[in-house]
Amino acid sequence: MINQILDAGKLVLGQYELEGLVGSGAMGDVYLARHQSFNKRVAIKVLHDTCTNLQRARFEREARLMASLSHPSIVQLLDYGTFEDGRPCIVMEYIEGEPLGAYLQRSKQLTWTKAATLAMQLAGGLTALHEQGIVHRDIKPDNIIYTSTSPYRAKLLDLGIARGLQATEEKLTAQGVLIGTPAYMAPEQLVGDVASSRSDIYALGVLLYELIYGQLPFGGNSMRDVMRRLREKPAPPEGNPALMPRELSTLLFDRILAIDPKERIGSALDVKLSLLDIIEAHEEPQEPEVDIETTSLEESTSLCYGFGREEAATFDEPLGLPEPTSVGVYRPKDRVEGLVISMLPPAVLASRAERTWLHERGWHHEQALFFNNNFWICVISADTDARLERRIEHLQNKLESRYGLLASTRSAKLDEPLYITHEHINHTTPLPTPVATMIRALTQRSL
Repeated sequence: MINQILDAGKLVLGQYELEGLVGSGAMGDVYLARHQSFNKRVAIKVLHDTCTNLQRARFEREARLMASLSHPSIVQLLDYGTFEDGRPCIVMEYIEGEPLGAYLQRSKQLTWTKAATLAMQLAGGLTALHEQGIVHRDIKPDNIIYTSTSPYRAKLLDLGIARGLQATEEKLTAQGVLIGTPAYMAPEQLVGDVASSRSDIYALGVLLYELIYGQLPFGGNSMRDVMRRLREKPAPPEGNPALMPRELSTLLFDRILAIDPKERIGSALDVKLSLLDIIEAHEEPQEPEVDIETTSLEESTSLCYGFGREEAATFDEPLGLPEPTSVGVYRPKDRVEGLVISMLPPAVLASRAERTWLHERGWHHEQALFFNNNFWICVISADTDARLERRIEHLQNKLESRYGLLASTRSAKLDEPLYITHEHINHTTPLPTPVATMIRALTQRSL
């Protein structure tokens, strides 16, 4: 049977009205749809009816993996079902944005601070995967969405070839084809060893290199260039000495891109914390430039959840995966969290310049969002109480330096993890108690 493109207006899974096709690939299509009851946009990823049983099994496993995770840097699964014609589909959160690869084609290379920030966010998503016993195996720009609306961040998608860290099958298929994208693979993957969490870390390092220098290590992605990494450690390209702190250069070339996985940094969480320390240590002080002119933010309609190009791979492994250690909001083990809320005049928060500045502060932390045109809320996490206190103080000093008496700010250490959803911001669900209490205190203080 030939694959059929569904018309706009069709109701699928009993509650999602299709708005149109937004992407297509070798395995399936992606539709934009709207939930009828909640009037909320979603993205629906559906397999072609010509797909094999193995591809269907891989697709179903992707759904199970996504369902076990909830992290700001991983696209969230909302529903799973089957179309009337028998094709399975995944319903995901709708994200306004574009593939990081498309963004890179325009930007070529990023400042080290922006590159490190994006890598730090992705390291957080990888931490969530690795804590669940999952290795992604295909970190690359086309498998990452860069959002175009607040909160700006990079999000991982396409867990179709991810697998359990404890799996024992070989990296090569029976046909001798590598699973993944060779240009971003760790050396051990290229020789057929089983991928590990440190293989994902190496791939993240290749991506960070590309973000900073605008090109892949060794100058290309031909097989000859790729195989050089078996015997050579990447180095900055000749004639392109990107300016970055020495600490970042050491982290990237000596600890993340080490040829031997045993010599690499130990975990994605260590990568995230190391990048955060470097960013904060070199953050330049800014003079207050409060612009209270109201400017609407530009809208972006581009979207990518696609199957993209079909990987040169087959699915030849059992569907069994380790049971997730937790389901719901992800937080790494042995972490502490704090809350900072600043009440600002509506005219300030309506300013594009100020929203951009606050977005940039929020990039460094777990969550940062606006509420009721008066409040900026930021959730901060750290591995120790001392580091948490330092980060809260650092952020409060930034806010005081920029806004002075215009802002009223409060902070507190949290007793348990906190995650604020769109339902909280849209008033369809009551705010978490710590947030509501702090907002009430700030409001009473201003009266």
